[in-house]
Amino acid sequence: MIIDKFTEVGVSGSNMKWLESKGYIMPKYKDKKGRISTKKGTKIKVKISDLMKTSGIKVKVKCEDCGKERYIEYYSLAGRVNSQFLKTGETLCSKCANSRMSGKNSPAYKHGNILLKRSVKLTHRFCVGEM
Repeated sequence: MIIDKFTEVGVSGSNMKWLESKGYIMPKYKDKKGRISTKKGTKIKVKISDLMKTSGIKVKVKCEDCGKERYIEYYSLAGRVNSQFLKTGETLCSKCANSRMSGKNSPAYKHGNILLKRSVKLTHRFCVGEM
């Protein structure tokens, strides 16, 4: 789960339109030539759910299984096509994710015998090498 609810984001040309479409008001000023723009280095407070999927902002998350807290980039949560976060909202550390994928959850596990598929791969490799 995501622990932080808000974060500070630097306003730039790449995310200004996105944040304005989400309802955030940008601090603007007129420069010497009369153009309206934002000052360089301006930061605003943004909800985590309103970040762009490609945002590199580090977010504090907690593993659902072991409770370990860590910081990861937001794009690694929201940007992956097959991520567990997009499916169920869960955030897992790599150790817990690997333990979930071992055993019966593994794609190599077939009819209760995980070694069956491995032995087929080994014999196929030796047959191809002998030809």
